[in-house]
Amino acid sequence: MSVERDTASAPRGGVPKPGNAGPGAPRSAAPAGAARPLPARPAGLAAALAAEAPVLDVRNLAAWYFTDEGTVKAVDGVGFKLGKGKTLGLVGESGCGKTATGLAVLGLLPPPGRVVRGEAVLGRRDLLRMPEADLAAMRGRDIAMIFQEPMSALDPLMTAGEQIAECLEMHTALDRRERAEKAVELLASVGVPEPALRAKAWPHELSGGMRQRVVIAMALACDPKVVIADEPTTALDVTVQAQILDLIEDTQERTGMGVILVTHDLAAVAQAADEVAVMYAGVLVETGPVKDVYAHPAHPYTKALLGSIPVVGQAARQLVTIPGRVPNLARLPSGCRFADRCPLAESACRAVEPDLVDLGAGRRVRCILATGRAAR
Repeated sequence: MSVERDTASAPRGGVPKPGNAGPGAPRSAAPAGAARPLPARPAGLAAALAAEAPVLDVRNLAAWYFTDEGTVKAVDGVGFKLGKGKTLGLVGESGCGKTATGLAVLGLLPPPGRVVRGEAVLGRRDLLRMPEADLAAMRGRDIAMIFQEPMSALDPLMTAGEQIAECLEMHTALDRRERAEKAVELLASVGVPEPALRAKAWPHELSGGMRQRVVIAMALACDPKVVIADEPTTALDVTVQAQILDLIEDTQERTGMGVILVTHDLAAVAQAADEVAVMYAGVLVETGPVKDVYAHPAHPYTKALLGSIPVVGQAARQLVTIPGRVPNLARLPSGCRFADRCPLAESACRAVEPDLVDLGAGRRVRCILATGRAAR
């Protein structure tokens, strides 16, 4: 995948990799009188710091679609950190760039889409600057995706079991019989009845819910470090939704897997996520711990999303509706991207787009009314 640091001056084909010396580059001798290197950290402290390091660190990610009608800025400067064994809920309306964010990280953005800047660091390697062959080797093994449309994600010319076994063949040393047995085990683990029989079924012979479970089994087959789950429970009933979320949580506890849960279901985020990132029109407008954001939302868009869902046990009330629709990402309005739909918007909101400001306690918000800072 080609990556550009500056779309105004860099050619569309990308820019050279940073020129820092790699691990194998020779080191020059320290000059006489130079300060002595710092002593190594104690083993316990080093281990603690390593444990706190994010398993996936996305910085200033921008993924745009270059069309005849203009440049669609589907993802425009998104950044977040995913901790080991943690779940980040990525929420927002359709068309806000959630799925495009996941596809960009994996190098699967369809044309005419292209990553134009940013970093996505997994295991000290930037996924956005890796050769395609290296990135392909990491997909499924180190980072995987549960796709929203299982019928499109599955190969119609392979049985369910064969498709799971193919993942195992690429990334494990299991022989053919062991791969077939493991495929059946994985189908059983995601709640597929008669898994041995279903493993021999073609995708068109399975229901939508069954196909979704096959895709989930494929994603979890090699115990990846990160799973991007794009609406993983959409086609499933409520009971099975809870089972799938529990399965993902069990896998996290066993392997330390990090999960990015892309969803419209705010209740699922409340149940399964540790942190939430609210996305609107290609940018993050609020991030923070789930409990804090849900209890005290700072951005008007977050407040509207939470106000639009009924709460069990709460007295009957008028649910919030958000007028209008997500703006055309090829012709974004000036200032705050939510201003035209925001009931609290002032003239300053339409002047310059606000920054994503740190509120402390792990929370960030992109709103001058919430932060008390004028746009600059």
